[in-house]
Amino acid sequence: MFDSTYMFAYIEVGIAILCFIILLPCVVVLFTTVLHINCKVILGTSALAQEVMLASQISMFGYDIYVGNVMPVSEDPDKPFLLVHEASYIYTTFLSLMIVLERYVATYNPASYETQTFNYPWVVTTALFLCSLASYSIHIYYMYTVMIPIMLLTEMLICVLSITLLFYCKRQLRNLPYDSRRLRAKYQLGEVYSFTQAVLPAILISSLLKLLALGPPTIWRAGIIDFPTNQVLFFPMHACTCVVMKCCLIFMHKGMMRTLRSVLPRFTHRISISISPVQPVVDKEKETDTYFGYMATAWQ
Repeated sequence: MFDSTYMFAYIEVGIAILCFIILLPCVVVLFTTVLHINCKVILGTSALAQEVMLASQISMFGYDIYVGNVMPVSEDPDKPFLLVHEASYIYTTFLSLMIVLERYVATYNPASYETQTFNYPWVVTTALFLCSLASYSIHIYYMYTVMIPIMLLTEMLICVLSITLLFYCKRQLRNLPYDSRRLRAKYQLGEVYSFTQAVLPAILISSLLKLLALGPPTIWRAGIIDFPTNQVLFFPMHACTCVVMKCCLIFMHKGMMRTLRSVLPRFTHRISISISPVQPVVDKEKETDTYFGYMATAWQ
């Protein structure tokens, strides 16, 4: 006979599995779409971190169902899973901040930034280590009252920086110097601006959902709700945030939508969204260099 106490555990693991499956093609799209290597590495790493976070949820709920711990009164039995989950969650927030800062750097000096490869892997790897330490401090030393305000401020900072980035990019477009580098810089700024328009809604929605997801732990620590209620609200909100952010980014970016159409050829005709038709496969880098070579010759 079905035990109703298992219902929430089955719902939670079902949501996590569904989000994990939906996010898989998003990972492929982010790594295969033509983007600047710095941007691609950060976005791809963020998607992989979200998959790890969802995998930790699936493992935790599966373990709880197996041992019968479906209505836990504390986090102690699930602490190994929670350490991985929290580290991944904090890491994705850091990477969201990184992608906004990366766009600022690209906007500041677009002509030279085009040729730069991923030159700060130490930042990403060091951040992973620090995020793991933060997770350890939360679940081993119970530093919730310290980390929750830090995460709230970080998410709000990401929102503010994302909005100001659009205005900064517009100002840079207006102030481009009239020299031989103008066309290439304007082309790069146009790419930055179009990508920023695509990523901004995803970043804002993600930050808003993460801010809302911080509500249950906050009121749980305040003694307003119990731990099972906190768990039922907290984990599905994080799982859905992963999918909503990446899907929003892909649907807003035409290049990623074209990649998605090639990744999911059987299902793309069901996506009711207006995008430009698929263009023949060309060497974009060679085509761009040829174009600017023609323009430079015409100026001389």
